[in-house]
Amino acid sequence: MFLTPQETTLAAAAIAVAAVLLGVWLTARRDDRRVRQERERQDAMERDRWTREDRAIWGERRFEAHTAFAHATLEALRYCESAGEYAPELGNAPRDPESVSSLMLRNRAVSDALVMLELRASAPVREAAEAAADALRQASAGAYAIVGNRGAPEQVESWTDLTKRAKAARDSYLELAQNELGSA
Repeated sequence: MFLTPQETTLAAAAIAVAAVLLGVWLTARRDDRRVRQERERQDAMERDRWTREDRAIWGERRFEAHTAFAHATLEALRYCESAGEYAPELGNAPRDPESVSSLMLRNRAVSDALVMLELRASAPVREAAEAAADALRQASAGAYAIVGNRGAPEQVESWTDLTKRAKAARDSYLELAQNELGSA
C-alpha cells in the first residue's frame, strides 16, 4: 500500500510535529534535572553554611559559659583561701563578720555559671563543674565559719582541707574544659 503525496506530506508533518514535541519534552526534562541538581547543590551549600554558623555560635556560647564558670569559681576560691577577707565589692569598707553577703554573692555566681554550662558542656565536664561547685560551697561555708576568729583549730584545719579539695576540683574541671574547648 502506497501513500498518496498528500498522505505522505501529512505523515511527514505528523512525524515532524512528534519529533519536535519529543525534542521539547526531552530538553525540558534535561533542563529540569539540571535546575533540580543546581537547587540541591545550593541547598546543600546553604545547610553547610548554617551548620558552620551554628557551630561557631555554640562554640562562642560554650566558651562564654566556661569563662563565666571559671571566673566565678576563681572568685569563690579566692574568698575561701582568704577566709572570707577577699571581698573587692566592698572596696576599703570594713568587713562585717556577721554578713554573709560576700559568701552568698560567690555561691550565687557559681550557681548561675553552672546553669549556663548545663546545655553547653559535655557530661564529664558538667560533672566536674558540679563537683567543683559543691566543693567550693563547702569550702566557702568553712571560710565563713573562720571569719571573725570564731573558728576552732579543728575548723581551721577542716577549712584548709576543704579549700585544697575545692582547688583540686576546680583544676580538674579546668583541664576537662580546656580539652573540650580545644585550648589545652
